[in-house]
Amino acid sequence: MVRQPEGSPVLAAILDAYEYDAIETCAGDGNCETACPVGINTGHLIKHFRHVEHTPRRERVAATLARNWRALEVGARVGLRAAHAAASVFGHGAMTGLTGAARAVVSTDLMPGWVAAMPKAATGTPPATRRDGAAAVYFTACVNRMFGRSGEQPERPTLAEALVAVSARAGLPLWIPTTSQATAARRSGTRRVTSRPTRSSRTGPSRASGGGLRAAGCPSSATRAPAPSASPARSSAT
Repeated sequence: MVRQPEGSPVLAAILDAYEYDAIETCAGDGNCETACPVGINTGHLIKHFRHVEHTPRRERVAATLARNWRALEVGARVGLRAAHAAASVFGHGAMTGLTGAARAVVSTDLMPGWVAAMPKAATGTPPATRRDGAAAVYFTACVNRMFGRSGEQPERPTLAEALVAVSARAGLPLWIPTTSQATAARRSGTRRVTSRPTRSSRTGPSRASGGGLRAAGCPSSATRAPAPSASPARSSAT
């Protein structure tokens, strides 16, 4: 990029591709730092780029959505159920045409298009887990709390159900806090999970280290749950 002259079409193409390939699609959670040999957190840089691109009004809207994320998740599930009900009556072609017209008016970036494989709504209820004896705390990703399996896939366990089952078989059971428990943790002044993981935590869960297993990029997965007397293990996995 440095060798490209001002107005170079190559430079313009690289910057145009970078907008989507990096700025718009990076999880921004900084987990890349755990694999970086010199501990660089690229997530901080991406968040800075996004901040520069946003107007104050967009920042306020985003903050409002983050403060009301639970209602947004419920609304997303309700919308998915309604859309699938409409598709079962009018067909996928009609839904594709309807969302295509809406995308042309609203935004092709902000308005999703309809496809036959559109995921169904998630149940909104995590698999049953216990805090006692848990090796780690698992905060499920917001996308997995809103979206279920693809509409074309047969019934099968969700990602959270599969992870809980596999962890239990491995002798490292997980605990998924309820929304009220996670909210209580935030209000009790527990610290946010923003510190750089230690080297010992990069190798996976450990009963001795204490901490949480968090999902990437979700407002509700950004705080550490209060640990019981036998502290859950710390992990930086997503």
